[in-house]
Amino acid sequence: MPTNNIFGLTEEQAEGLLPSPVVQSGYYLFLHPLRPGVHTLEWQASGTCGMQDVVYTVNVVTRGRS
Repeated sequence: MPTNNIFGLTEEQAEGLLPSPVVQSGYYLFLHPLRPGVHTLEWQASGTCGMQDVVYTVNVVTRGRS
């Protein structure tokens, strides 16, 4: 673990711990700005950690200008 990691662990406390394959692994999604309204975002992804089937409902609203 790196020094000053968010878990506060030392190498001795986390002996043999190997974040696999790396700590920043994950699935990322980029969307262009959505129009106001309710949107359903759905995707599937698979990898070494298994399968993900993800559904989000997002309500995009506009903010009034002051």
